[in-house]
Amino acid sequence: MRVAVLRVLEQDMVHVGAGVLEQLVGAAEHDQSDLAVAQHAQLVRLLHQAELALRKRHLDNRPSDR
Repeated sequence: MRVAVLRVLEQDMVHVGAGVLEQLVGAAEHDQSDLAVAQHAQLVRLLHQAELALRKRHLDNRPSDR
């Protein structure tokens, strides 16, 4: 009887452990997705700032019509 109880407990522990592992993997994938979105947004901001700086420099270096 003890062996049967231990096997049931072992199966339950494996099931719970698999569930916890599945949640951890899911959370890690979600975090990775969030990181990719944040990195993309950061790259877009960087390129936009560079574009604005280049435009300002171009306007500052134009010959005046005076």
